[in-house]
Amino acid sequence: MIREVREETGLTVEPVRKILTQLADTKVKTVSFWLVKTVGSSSVTLDEESSRSGWFTINEALKMPLYPGTKTFFEKVSAGEIDIS
Repeated sequence: MIREVREETGLTVEPVRKILTQLADTKVKTVSFWLVKTVGSSSVTLDEESSRSGWFTINEALKMPLYPGTKTFFEKVSAGEIDIS
């Protein structure tokens, strides 16, 4: 997770805790959602795989085109079924 975040965003992060691991609906078997904190600079530098970045509320994220599993994750957060604090 640390390496992937660094490669795709340029951010250095430290894991705080894993929130959820679920079956994926992409080319991998599972996907995990993590709570992280940035270390050092919080300036984002996107790689060619990433098309957009920003800080979004849950409701804003739910209006974006998301993988079905990611959308389900944010819907559960919005409904209070998953705690991300």
